[in-house]
Amino acid sequence: MIQQFVLFFLILFGLAANSFAQIEIQNDQISSHQILENAKIYLDTNQAVKDHDGGALTEILRSIQNLPSIGLNEINGYKNSKIWMVFALKNTSNKPPNSTFETTDFFIRYAYPSMQYIGALIYDENGNLNSKMSSGKLVPFAQRPVKDTDYLFPIKLEKNKPVTVVMSFQSSGSMQLPIEILSVNKVHELTQTKYLIYGLYYGVIFLVLLYTLFLAMTIRGQLYHSYLFYILSVVFAQMGLHGISYRYLWPEFYAWNKVSTIFFVGLMFCSLSVFSVLALDLKKNHKRFFLMMSVFSAVSVMISVSALFAYGAWLIRFTGIMTSLLPLVIIPPGIVALKKGNKFAKYYLAAVVFYIIGASLYGLKDAGILRPTFLTENGILLGSLLEISIFSLGIAQHIQAMQKKSEQLKIELERANIMA
Repeated sequence: MIQQFVLFFLILFGLAANSFAQIEIQNDQISSHQILENAKIYLDTNQAVKDHDGGALTEILRSIQNLPSIGLNEINGYKNSKIWMVFALKNTSNKPPNSTFETTDFFIRYAYPSMQYIGALIYDENGNLNSKMSSGKLVPFAQRPVKDTDYLFPIKLEKNKPVTVVMSFQSSGSMQLPIEILSVNKVHELTQTKYLIYGLYYGVIFLVLLYTLFLAMTIRGQLYHSYLFYILSVVFAQMGLHGISYRYLWPEFYAWNKVSTIFFVGLMFCSLSVFSVLALDLKKNHKRFFLMMSVFSAVSVMISVSALFAYGAWLIRFTGIMTSLLPLVIIPPGIVALKKGNKFAKYYLAAVVFYIIGASLYGLKDAGILRPTFLTENGILLGSLLEISIFSLGIAQHIQAMQKKSEQLKIELERANIMA
């Protein structure tokens, strides 16, 4: 009897010690900032706490309460660790249910497709486990709670009945927590907007791809072949970054999904280097830049090969370093070629500057320096769209110049024949 009383006292004390402010839901959306401000966050450096298999809330809290807690400024960036987050929700909305909106049906949305594993435990007001869900880049697509490119966890919030959410995040890459609570209507709205942007992007890229494929088949120049290869690698890299390839191309091959983005980023860097050499005529006119591009291309191939056989946190960081060095590699040759009178150089410089700006915004968000916004989330997508569009304009101008030159040579040849 005394032992039972002591146990009850310890559980009661544990609940009190781990209590925290409830996040009240009164509209369609609770922002990531509001959740992070009210949540308790713990860093599991050695991944000592395993995913909870069931039982009361006090059990999982007892498991993680000895872990060091961290602040908001310590979350983002690269961590080969596991992060635990605990927060409470309470539905106090006064909106009446209707045919398209149920005030008890919400989603926890995590909008960073590169996260490798996410666990979600939902507890009721009495601390009993209601549901256990998992998702992430390494989880087979068919096992996701909701089949979407974002990670969605359904949660039912009855009026004035608090629930406690315990989540875990694990990745060998960037650690971010862009987590929010959304109603069913809000999820539908954001999903429509997201796929509208994707549709515009991939629609334009598809047209450019067909145009470039036509050039590669008719003109058969190395420049067009390298540009075609670059567009393809960009498309697959972007699809990996946004989780589209995992949903539509290889939903069951999670091992390949883990490495595919880095693999195509390496091919993208390699093909861009080859395209730069050909477009700016570096091998003939700028030997040093040609050597630099050759080294960069070789290292890029090494990234792709390493993604297949030696993937790890080191490769993700190394790819980030290569991305940081990209402006130093591709901008100086463009400037020198422009000064030397290369007509394609102005298009080349404009294109790569737009891409670098977009990639930098995305990279700074990925490293935790900038907060996730529409511009930082889609920076690399918008930058690559402008880059490929401007490259295509430059190639069109290049073809016109070749045609004009060919016509002039034809006229001069006819004059020579007449004189003879």
